[in-house]
Amino acid sequence: MNIKQKTLQDIIDSEKSLLVSAKEDYGEYFDNALGFNSLLNNFIKSLNDPEKYIFLAFFSQIKKNHTLALFSSLRLHHVQAGMNLRQFIEASSWAVYAMGNKEIEKFCDSSNGFLDVNEKHTKERNAWLLVNYKDASEKFNIQRKIINKSLAHSNIVYTFQNFKTNPKEFGFNFSFFDEYDDFKVKTDLWTIGNFALGLLDLMYGVNNDYNVFDIIDDFLPEFRKLVDQNNKLKQEMMNHPRFKKNIKNNS
Repeated sequence: MNIKQKTLQDIIDSEKSLLVSAKEDYGEYFDNALGFNSLLNNFIKSLNDPEKYIFLAFFSQIKKNHTLALFSSLRLHHVQAGMNLRQFIEASSWAVYAMGNKEIEKFCDSSNGFLDVNEKHTKERNAWLLVNYKDASEKFNIQRKIINKSLAHSNIVYTFQNFKTNPKEFGFNFSFFDEYDDFKVKTDLWTIGNFALGLLDLMYGVNNDYNVFDIIDDFLPEFRKLVDQNNKLKQEMMNHPRFKKNIKNNS
């Protein structure tokens, strides 16, 4: 894949080209991630409890960061996709908490005229999630740890996505874009879809408890179709030689 990046205009044109060709390049992996993104953006039909406006505020961050993760993966920015998903996880934790809690003081301290979020608020949120939705709480923690351990901080592993030695010219190559890797992009796309899958499933269940919003009529059939596709793609990836090699090396 020949990607131009010598100038800022090259980068802008290349990113547009990568997005436009995504359907052709990644097939069902793109369809699944885009399908989940679309469902996530549109599955709420109306709000039943206006006092839960804080939920909507965090839900806006969920939608934004999920879309940014999708764009980042397609534009060959793997680390940025992971950082967007890290924001997605945090916004998801707060949004679910806000479905069951509406008091502003549970989210921040505004006594000094500023909105101040401190460790106390995060601990109370985590404790509430653990008591009321233990499986989801544990999954959020696992997702955080995976991203924190790998993508959240600069490390030498990911430097080689944008840096290469050039022995023929006795120099180095620097790249704004990651080196093209079809398997890695497809893995990112599957992950982005899967994160939305987990959150949609969780929010559907939490909404049954708190009746915060109404859901579009065809949510369940659309959701199940995307879940089946996501599971199929997972199996396909697990049968890939790269995946089997990684499992063997880490066993």
